[in-house]
Amino acid sequence: MYQNKTFLLLLSNNFFSSIGFGLQAFVVTWLAYDITQTASAIGTVLAISTIPRILLSPFIGVLVDIWNRKKTIVVVQFLRSLLLIIIPLAILIDSLNLLILYVVTFLWNVVDRFYMPAFKGLMKELLTNDELLKGNTSLNVTFQIGMIIGTAIAGFLFEYIADVFAVFFNSILFIIAAISILSIRQRKNNTLKKKNTIEFHDFFVQLKSTAKYLSARKIIVLFGCLVALNEFVIQIVNIIMVPYVTKILAEGPATLSLLEGIFAVGSIVGGLCLIRIIKLMGRRNFIWMSIAALGGLLCLIPVTKSILIIGTVMFFLGAVALQSRTLFSTIILEKVDNNFQGRVNSIINMFISLLGAFIYSIIGKLGEVISIQIIIYLIGMFVILCSTIGILINKLELMEEKEIGSIDTKQISD
Repeated sequence: MYQNKTFLLLLSNNFFSSIGFGLQAFVVTWLAYDITQTASAIGTVLAISTIPRILLSPFIGVLVDIWNRKKTIVVVQFLRSLLLIIIPLAILIDSLNLLILYVVTFLWNVVDRFYMPAFKGLMKELLTNDELLKGNTSLNVTFQIGMIIGTAIAGFLFEYIADVFAVFFNSILFIIAAISILSIRQRKNNTLKKKNTIEFHDFFVQLKSTAKYLSARKIIVLFGCLVALNEFVIQIVNIIMVPYVTKILAEGPATLSLLEGIFAVGSIVGGLCLIRIIKLMGRRNFIWMSIAALGGLLCLIPVTKSILIIGTVMFFLGAVALQSRTLFSTIILEKVDNNFQGRVNSIINMFISLLGAFIYSIIGKLGEVISIQIIIYLIGMFVILCSTIGILINKLELMEEKEIGSIDTKQISD
């Protein structure tokens, strides 16, 4: 697989994009907080980012399944670059405000909605089902390496040079990512791509067929919910760390960048160990134990103000978060036919956004009323509760399987 030039080009695109993502996540959250000095502004930015996912994801999924996926990714990367230029220009003329940040965030996420469904579909075109877990792990590890570089660059530029350079550099990265994917050769195996255009009523026909497809495959829905829970934990960490670092730890952007970098390092280590851990534990046991671990680690954050201990927690949070996300998304890739990849992934994103828009806005407001520590405890306990329910259901299913097996064995012997 690693000798496949096409897959290496996909890795290259993923690497440069991930550096850009690291910069983008740091820039938007820090600027929002810097302008208002409130956690609610970060929650609002994240809530705005979910609007395109809620309103447009189903329709975008249909388009991604029809359009050429490689060309879609290239166009998305160039549009990302152009949108990012708006922020440094506004800073240079001393006009940056929340409205500009909100508009750029909204447009960015409209464009971004095309990227992941197209990327997932293209990855399934390039790899066999047996290669998906290893390939998905490699892509996620590469992504986290880029995130480390991106957050480190962002923290350095914000702390010692200027925020303008951070955003300009970010814009260039997405252009490089677009160029790196232009040489990829695709397999022409997507039957939906026989149509070059689509009528408005066709959207609803395709969405209806997707709903029917998912209703017959409830395992995909289950893992879509688990992906949503995983993403919820990751986004919560993004929300709470800015006010936690500044108000509780009384530190600046360099410390925030360090902790986010440690989170990314943990993700890399977790990704490298994933296949071995799954072989030892089995997929079924790992699924719910990883969710329980995420909740438990969240509950440890408010216990101390020690940067060393918090850094350790962030390391293991990153490891478990990447492991569970990689496994859940791989199972979805394995189970979903490639002709439905765009639509299924878009619907999962829409579900994540519906949940996120509600939760993030509440958390942002709660941060102004109750302590950040209490919020973190409540979220951690909620995640642990979800995993406990999953573990109980898993045990009941295993008991039922043993009972059915023993009955079948008895009937055979009789």
